[in-house]
Amino acid sequence: MRSRILALTCAMALLAGPLPAADGFCASHQAITEALVQRMGEAKTGIGVRDPDSLLELWQSRRGTWTLVQRYADGRSCIVATGEDWVELGPSEPA
Repeated sequence: MRSRILALTCAMALLAGPLPAADGFCASHQAITEALVQRMGEAKTGIGVRDPDSLLELWQSRRGTWTLVQRYADGRSCIVATGEDWVELGPSEPA
């Protein structure tokens, strides 16, 4: 996992340049999409509305890696979280 995070950190740093820590790794949505597809082998598997100006996207690879991206209406996107071993639970009955 450390090597994946290091690779993603390097890729995003090259794309986005220096960023304030509070903003995470941000760049144009196109640049982040290209990095996730070409460098990380991930594909978008989920999307949801967060608020009127942003969406959350879940990207996953067949190897089990995943990335959560917040996409803004202005064309910018930020990586919110990354990890490994994502497991789909499917719908569950209400408690």
